[in-house]
Amino acid sequence: MTIPARRLRGRAPPAALASLLLAAAAEAESLRVVTANLQGMRPDSNWQVRQFFIHQGLAALDPDVVCLQEVCETLGGGGADNQARALAEALQEAHGGQWSWSFAPTHIAWDQFQEGIGLVTRLPVLESGVLPLVTGTFPRKVLWCRLQTEDGELQAFSTHLDHLSNSIRQQQATQVRGFVLQKLADHAGGAVLGGDFNATPASAPIRLFTEAGPDSLFSDAWATIHPGLPGWTMPSDNPAQRIDYLFSRGATTAWEPDSCALALTTPYDGTHFPSDHFAVRADYQLATVDLDPPAAGPSAFALGQPYPNPFNPSVTLPLRLDRPEENLRLEVVDLLGRRLALLHEGPLPAGRHTFRWDGSGAASGLLLAVLEGEGRREARRLLLLR
Repeated sequence: MTIPARRLRGRAPPAALASLLLAAAAEAESLRVVTANLQGMRPDSNWQVRQFFIHQGLAALDPDVVCLQEVCETLGGGGADNQARALAEALQEAHGGQWSWSFAPTHIAWDQFQEGIGLVTRLPVLESGVLPLVTGTFPRKVLWCRLQTEDGELQAFSTHLDHLSNSIRQQQATQVRGFVLQKLADHAGGAVLGGDFNATPASAPIRLFTEAGPDSLFSDAWATIHPGLPGWTMPSDNPAQRIDYLFSRGATTAWEPDSCALALTTPYDGTHFPSDHFAVRADYQLATVDLDPPAAGPSAFALGQPYPNPFNPSVTLPLRLDRPEENLRLEVVDLLGRRLALLHEGPLPAGRHTFRWDGSGAASGLLLAVLEGEGRREARRLLLLR
């Protein structure tokens, strides 16, 4: 269970901070999302055996949503062996409940299989749809499902971009980004986008999502939780590049990454891997955060997701200011509101800032990072584990 960040307005007494934290703990569950390129039913890859270990590995993660790429079914089989369907059945057997699966075919692979993208979820599906993307080496699409969570709606997307042409990838990424933003405008709740983008973090297609701007400011789960670490996902037998991503985005609310890790990283027989890609798993919490700065009004700020969290002994707190702040205070307090550290007090220019706290002298347990300025307050929970 994780605790969502909540915006606190005005000066709250210490007891109110503790009450807020405890109430949040009782109200919200985390959301676990995985993206995985399955390597399809490639004939020379022993796909039936690989699929067994894919099912085992993903079931062990106990996900809520799985975004899939290179999903296959045999031609003429009517979808009976569709890999998204098979995964939904495996997860239902492992965890119970009702699991749904969606499949958007794109092209014929190896003259034997229908290949496409998929999405598997235990959450109720309210609506779904597909957007065809500009065609490159193969036709590509983005699959969308509107899902219901205990904390409101979630717009979930899965996609797979061209693997040869960067210009085609750029066009496809632009279409995907626009599709996500349109669905966010049409429906309540934040969005999570998973996929094989066939592009590295510094490339133009990925910067469409991660650079600051009114149409970007997507959170890259791996980069948020593990800044500076490569997080290579492909190829699994000799990882050398990160091309598989989980992005999230919202307006006044967003699903923000709380943790992120690679999965399906172990060869099942000492040599062969479940897929030629590692999967990416992220846990999210619903945060009330303005990702789009207001056109006017008081100075806007956002206290980002602390990382790592849980931590021992140091944690980094990212902060974004849309405008300069004259009087900003960032502190770490315990559940009784007692200050453990004052990380900043005074003016800060607009932009992105990071603050690091060494909790070596603090006791293990649940704490709060509190940001206050211009009559507004935001809080993030911290978990110090010894």
